[in-house]
Amino acid sequence: MANKTINGFSTASTSDSTHKMLVQKSDNTTESLLVRRNGYHDLKPTGGYTPGGAASPSVGVFIAPLYELGFDGSGTNNVATYRFHIPHDFVEGSDFFFHVHWALNTVSPTGNVKWKVTWRYAQGYENDAFDTEYVTTLPDATVNATQYKHHITESAAITPASMSGKTVRTDGMIIASLERDTTDTNNDTAFMLEFDIHYLSDGTATVAKDDLTGTGFVKV
Repeated sequence: MANKTINGFSTASTSDSTHKMLVQKSDNTTESLLVRRNGYHDLKPTGGYTPGGAASPSVGVFIAPLYELGFDGSGTNNVATYRFHIPHDFVEGSDFFFHVHWALNTVSPTGNVKWKVTWRYAQGYENDAFDTEYVTTLPDATVNATQYKHHITESAAITPASMSGKTVRTDGMIIASLERDTTDTNNDTAFMLEFDIHYLSDGTATVAKDDLTGTGFVKV
């Protein structure tokens, strides 16, 4: 292929999925440069939350004067619904993970806290519908006896195979309701500090701003 010069180096070839570029220097030796690497980012919800369930979670004092959203124990069925917009650097076909940051303000808490996510997904641009419900239960998290301990509980991988043929891609939406599972054994209020998604990013943008055909996005 035709060589191109970058700061005195001429491009010789590009490597495969390692996301490195092989350049040929003026002395005819080559050097491998890292141009892109996949890595994880936090996908945070947009637009706050919508309360629901038998009893909506309530904002209460976590550590004065700090207030946080509290989910009661004992199967109270506090539910809050969140929305996630799939970003343009999302690696199509990759796994993702729900995770919850939370804490208790009780002295010497006991038992475990278990979170459950009920969610739906649809691609954008009239290519899909929110027609399938998924339920993801996060692992039991044994509470630490230390007051105010910061816990992070993460789900198992959400894989493409588990989504009945749906493809998560840029500009799709996940609508997810978060609640405490009725099988957890801690009766205290769990203060939810953040609910988000670990997703695989390739660090790049898309060539087009939309996907009207539903065939996927071309990367820069």
